Amino acid sequence: MATMQKTTFLLLFCILSLSSISLEEATFQYIQNLSTKKRFTEVITESRNFLNRFPLSSFYPRVAILGGEAAYKEQNYYLGKYFFEQAFQKAKETIDLRQSLLGMAKCNYKLGMYSEAARLFETYTKEFDDPIVNPAALYYAQVCALSEGRREEAQRYQQILAQRYPDSPYLNALVIPSTPPPSSQNSVATTTPEPQKQTPPPSLNEVPLNMPPFTTQQTPPTTLTLTNWVTISNHVSFPSPTNTI
Repeated sequence: MATMQKTTFLLLFCILSLSSISLEEATFQYIQNLSTKKRFTEVITESRNFLNRFPLSSFYPRVAILGGEAAYKEQNYYLGKYFFEQAFQKAKETIDLRQSLLGMAKCNYKLGMYSEAARLFETYTKEFDDPIVNPAALYYAQVCALSEGRREEAQRYQQILAQRYPDSPYLNALVIPSTPPPSSQNSVATTTPEPQKQTPPPSLNEVPLNMPPFTTQQTPPTTLTLTNWVTISNHVSFPSPTNTI
């Protein structure tokens, strides 16, 4: 541990010696470098240290997002949720707001907090006019609602998806069962029907968030994304879809 701290200090000292950037920016660049090298455990440690040391830094949201990404990769969703919440509270740039909001939604989803995840997915679609991400967000909001048996809410998300993105491959990815008739609801033996699966949507690969949108006259892209840093599986399982993101 002492050797690692010494190496970190020397690296930061070299960066500062060769440039006019601040200690905050040098530390941010160092954490970015760790993230690029997929040294996620170190990213988490350094991000925590940064947030504690520089609570007023303009780099605070970006570092918190890097910490959230690393925690997510390490499947530490509670810690990822914390990092993304910290980023969202102090974010001023649109890109930071988008990434932190989606990060919170995804971590809540992984933690089985489906009501909160659905709310955050929907909030994203209301706040940002994003034809690339929004269909996926509305799709996973449906998955969250269905996982808790909230069919009417799932239908509402599907209606929004159909109205705003009629050509989206996510539109027919799920069959949402209609509410059973009153006679069956009063029956003691009534069971809630499970949603049926249809052809899953295209796999979600990493693409930039600023990817140019496609028009209805163009062929929809073969890959869509929910964030610009994590790939999402295209397989959905019910009733507890914990492995879908």
